[in-house]
Amino acid sequence: MDKDLAFPIAIGIALGVGLGAVYGNVALGIVVGVLASVAYTLWRRRTGR
Repeated sequence: MDKDLAFPIAIGIALGVGLGAVYGNVALGIVVGVLASVAYTLWRRRTGR
């Protein structure tokens, strides 16, 4: 795994747990949080920001 993605994945898990606790489905929240965070990181890297 790319070491640069470890931090976004951790952020995604934290966001997912928070969102999941609010909306009642922690597992789905984690999946959505991780995907969103990793996608944002890859997009930002690709655009050179």
